Amino acid sequence: MPDLDTFMAEVNAKIKQLLNAPDVATRKQAAEWLGEAGEPTAITALVQAYKNDSDAGVKQAAAYSLGMFRKLEEALNGPDADKVQKLIEDIVYKGKMGRKARIPQKGMVKLLLGLLLSALLTGALAFLLPDMIRGMIPASGSDAVPASNQSAQPAGGDRDRTTVLADLRGIATRLGTESTKLRTQYQGVLAGGTLNCAEAFEAFNPVSLSAGEAASADVSGIAQQVNEAITAFAQSKASAFDAVCQNGETRSPAEYGPLMVGLNTLNTSLTAINDALTAAGV
Repeated sequence: MPDLDTFMAEVNAKIKQLLNAPDVATRKQAAEWLGEAGEPTAITALVQAYKNDSDAGVKQAAAYSLGMFRKLEEALNGPDADKVQKLIEDIVYKGKMGRKARIPQKGMVKLLLGLLLSALLTGALAFLLPDMIRGMIPASGSDAVPASNQSAQPAGGDRDRTTVLADLRGIATRLGTESTKLRTQYQGVLAGGTLNCAEAFEAFNPVSLSAGEAASADVSGIAQQVNEAITAFAQSKASAFDAVCQNGETRSPAEYGPLMVGLNTLNTSLTAINDALTAAGV
């Protein structure tokens, strides 16, 4: 009987098909399967497909699957939560997910954790889904320290607006790369593996704007978002990768679940940052 590792391997294979398969039918089938599977690590890929795939049918399948995560959240918080959990158990124990792989009891706790975490991950979808879904989820808070509070000044005077925005784009791009690397590490642990402590990550310093550079509201706002993303990445990396690989601490697989939530939310935030940069003309 296939175990959780087999299930996660199939999830990863479907994610790769969704993002990379040359034929439309394969991408569409992968999008539908991932929604049915209910595995929250697929949300970021489904969002990417919804935003970027060239085929309208694949976009529609991705949107439908993302809606299934939203419905799962509502059901788990509703009056029939016990029935929903029983349905999840049927998927796991009896293979009722379109007759896909069955997972033994030893994997049940980890899979249910993932399904429950999907309710948190769907909060990020309000930034990217159509107006039908936008507004259903409360907006995230705005209590982070503004980037304009940074005290250091750039050498050589103020940079022009285009240069500042281009620098912010570069940081966001590199953050996305490093976040994906860290997410892959944590996902591997959840699938039963271990951290690769030989992996090297870039260290990011907070963005610092002079008064002149921060005079433009959109530039200042994007810089603040970038600083929040830098902080989120540093915290996620320190919580497990640094703790295990540098400090010799131990972490249980269950402790990586919330970190995956944070990294998926971070990826969504980086997408929003890049969209804001595009709107700003860079």
